[in-house]
Amino acid sequence: MALGFIYILQNKTFGPYVVKIGFTTADPDSRASQLYNGSSGVPNPFDVFTAYSVGDCKLAEKHIHMRLKAFRINGRREFFRMAPAVAASLVYGTCAKINEDMGLASPKKYEPDVKDNSEIFVEMRLDEGSVCAAVDEKACFHIDPRHVMMSPRGVSKLTAEQEDRAGIVLMLLSNVYPSKPSEWLGDFTRDSNPEREISIWECIAKAFMTIDEVEIASEDLKFEAFTLLLVRSYSSTSETLDNVRLKYFTRKSAKKLLNAYELKPKPIVVSRVRAAS
Repeated sequence: MALGFIYILQNKTFGPYVVKIGFTTADPDSRASQLYNGSSGVPNPFDVFTAYSVGDCKLAEKHIHMRLKAFRINGRREFFRMAPAVAASLVYGTCAKINEDMGLASPKKYEPDVKDNSEIFVEMRLDEGSVCAAVDEKACFHIDPRHVMMSPRGVSKLTAEQEDRAGIVLMLLSNVYPSKPSEWLGDFTRDSNPEREISIWECIAKAFMTIDEVEIASEDLKFEAFTLLLVRSYSSTSETLDNVRLKYFTRKSAKKLLNAYELKPKPIVVSRVRAAS
């Protein structure tokens, strides 16, 4: 058990939505400098986005890494594709729970050295090399969504871990998919396999962040990106491009976005229900 900080670091080399989350028993700024000076493979220094004090920093790091495992870029590195503000909220909540269990005061926010980062992140980065799976180009069977009726809530039950993961996705997509947390979580219980559905939404959120991180991206462009990714979750890339009318994306830029979605298409499963006579 060690008193320390959970820090969130950024590096302009990686873009604004790649963060490093770890612990230190020293000063977070000193840790950021140590990481830069000790690595020949990072051309720019790390900046402390924020950090919070916690009574057991090793336990806190373990918990936050578990909560964000779907967004971890490499299992051997502490880097995550994540909106920094969402990461900060999750880190604070994790540290607060541990401090409460230990009978300690609420976490204190670390005040880093003031730096001007106003011009650091202005460019969109879509790393096509990060795609984890080949896109399945097999055709899907399409039906009119107006003829589909949703299953009732309560078909399945979410575990505490699944509720937490779904909640993180909602935080990441809140600007383009506003929903009350209770309604959002309840909708996952309509599915007989909520784990499958949560994994799909996690991948949608990860791909969406490649657009959300761009400061000059308009809300209309972000909404179109979200629409493209929703269709991509159950259709191939080529079908998505053919079926979605592009207004803000070019076909080339839309394809790059869709290639950032890591899963193969998973068509929505429907059952035929005979109308009552």
